[in-house]
Amino acid sequence: MKRCVAIIILVFGLSLQVYSQTTVKPGIRAGANFSNFTDSDLDFRASFYIGGFAAVKLTRFYTLQPEINYTQQGAKATFSNPEITNHAPEKIEFNYVSLGVLNKITFTDKIFVLAGPMLDFKVNGSSNSNADLDLAATLGFGYTLPMGLTIEARAKLGIIDVLESDDYNNADNDVKDWNSNYVFQIGIAHSFDVKGTTK
Repeated sequence: MKRCVAIIILVFGLSLQVYSQTTVKPGIRAGANFSNFTDSDLDFRASFYIGGFAAVKLTRFYTLQPEINYTQQGAKATFSNPEITNHAPEKIEFNYVSLGVLNKITFTDKIFVLAGPMLDFKVNGSSNSNADLDLAATLGFGYTLPMGLTIEARAKLGIIDVLESDDYNNADNDVKDWNSNYVFQIGIAHSFDVKGTTK
């Protein structure tokens, strides 16, 4: 009985300690996307992303970061004979609302890495798609400047076949049957102190 009481007190004490170290800071992020599809020789599409996040700092080194982003993705094709393309556009646009929960590990006050899953919902697009939903993994790192502004770089890889490859697999473009999204992002982020957040 005494041992059970001691364990309960210990768990309660650790919970209070974690709670007392928790901070929640909302933030915004924006930057450039360089996107393409796997198993294709299509050209990269340059576009942008913009979004918001909540940085839930649970310990000194670990932060849980839910996010919502609007991200423009896709690629560019080349056609020498438009009559064989089935009227497929040269600019392939798949634009998503992206939800994610990232794990952020901070090594110093300035340097961090982050990783986690993203669930993307296609909101519009210029080309035929095999799926209106994408599941992706994200890996990135960042550096926080003294004024609080953060520079981020990320790589994002989807695991779902999203492109209708028959529209683009011709003499000009070598596009295989399975084409998932992949994106490189570089941009900035900034979080804000909010009154009433837990210290």
